[in-house]
Amino acid sequence: MIILGIDPGTAILGWAAIKKNAAGNVTLIAAGAIRPGALDASIRLLEIHKTLLKLIDIHRPEIVAIEKIFFSKNIKTALRVAEARGVILLTAALKEIRVCEYAPNEVKLAVTGYGKADKRQVKEMMKILLKKPEMPALDDITDAMAIAFTALGATSAKY
Repeated sequence: MIILGIDPGTAILGWAAIKKNAAGNVTLIAAGAIRPGALDASIRLLEIHKTLLKLIDIHRPEIVAIEKIFFSKNIKTALRVAEARGVILLTAALKEIRVCEYAPNEVKLAVTGYGKADKRQVKEMMKILLKKPEMPALDDITDAMAIAFTALGATSAKY
């Protein structure tokens, strides 16, 4: 099973493709960030859509896992994230891929065992779980790995 985890954003969108084989081993296939350079919001969203289409064609995920919006004090940021989420959901629907959504505390709980874990704790656990000597500098990429890992755990019981 291959899962594409996505940490939505319009300035930086983290993504990670992970795979679980028949023996139950989890492997990070690839991970990165989409950084649309355009200033115009509609062009940024189009760049996200086009790049996600390419990633889906390359990795052929069975599931796209995405983080739910976490409402903070900055409503402008929440609205931009909502726009990116809309593009992600549309792209997955166009490719007929199942979508799983998780709240940030669900992801933290699944990865660390503690729903209020900080970014450092999530990064350290992903390093251990994916058996990687080093993790990406961008938290957006690590978060995408954690989102994919959460979906893998949640869906494994169903398959």
